[in-house]
Amino acid sequence: MKYFHAWLRRTIEEPWTTLEPFFVGEVPKGLGTPEYYCVVTQDEEPYLLVNAYTHDIDVCIWKQWLVLRSPGEVSFISLDADQRQIINKPSWGFFHHLYPTDEYLFVTTNERVCCYDQEARLVWESEELSQDTISISSVQGDIISISQAPIGGSFSGPAEFILDGRSGKLISMQYKPPQNNS
Repeated sequence: MKYFHAWLRRTIEEPWTTLEPFFVGEVPKGLGTPEYYCVVTQDEEPYLLVNAYTHDIDVCIWKQWLVLRSPGEVSFISLDADQRQIINKPSWGFFHHLYPTDEYLFVTTNERVCCYDQEARLVWESEELSQDTISISSVQGDIISISQAPIGGSFSGPAEFILDGRSGKLISMQYKPPQNNS
């Protein structure tokens, strides 16, 4: 079994500079220096390099994919060197976090949860749950627990949501009004 590991760096040196990179984000005309380099090892040896032209990024190894989350898209890069492909999934919002499970990869935006299968296909996206940032608290079987806390000058208080993990349908929502401390 092959063992892959990925991490982000601000700078690279040999042997990474000898690899042909993949590119993620909006690449400037003159290429320029990426914000991040995503380096991947296979069995502790240099394997893959991604130049990420984005200010905010998250990365994980999931199934046969290197998955990179940037604000505007999620990129799936095949770890199979014989069938190397990159699949970009654009967002209508701002992607926030990656939540890998054995069966699915969940990705949160400001308002929704997206579910991808092992072939990098979008299985479902939830309805709009919030206008504030949401995060997955837990995934237990087919139940996804989600929390939302207000940010900035938001008028809403925190809320908790329960989604059906197979369909993305909202099962329940509990709103917690802001406490008045006056």
